[in-house]
Amino acid sequence: MSSLTATVRMYRLDELGDCFLLTFRDGETTSRMLVDCGSFRNSNASKARLQEIIADISAEANGAALDVVVGTHQHNDHVSGFVHCEDELKAVGVSQVWLPWLDDPQDATAVEIGQQHKNLQRALYSARSKLQSIAGAKAKDKLSVVDDILGFYGANAKAPPELPAEAVRRLKVLGEKKPRYLRPG
Repeated sequence: MSSLTATVRMYRLDELGDCFLLTFRDGETTSRMLVDCGSFRNSNASKARLQEIIADISAEANGAALDVVVGTHQHNDHVSGFVHCEDELKAVGVSQVWLPWLDDPQDATAVEIGQQHKNLQRALYSARSKLQSIAGAKAKDKLSVVDDILGFYGANAKAPPELPAEAVRRLKVLGEKKPRYLRPG
């Protein structure tokens, strides 16, 4: 009789971020699943921390590819590491990527929702730029709130949101197999 075990490693990012390595063992069989890999701020320190985490995952995998990598949703704190550590993840190897149905390019509803979401992000970025040009330093506290919201989408005061969408583009081609698009439930 084999014994099934599960180990969960939750990595600290020293800021808002998510990265979990799930390891399942059933007798001699081991499977590994990486769920999210991202940091909110994307500073040099957070990028270095993400690289340390992927190095630890690589060591834990001991030459075996990850069976599944999951990108739960397009927020920096969940997926930015898939951009910053793309080469390191390719070196580890990934069998398959799982993404939410909202990232499925074959789902017409998902494509429409995605476009509306992107339009909303760009409108928020544009409003932020206009607020800064109109109010200047007087709007600093208001701008910080908008900046935090935009931060989830990879935007900052100098660039519109692109990073999480780029992470998903890279995830779609990271695995050996085609990605799976999962629905809730």
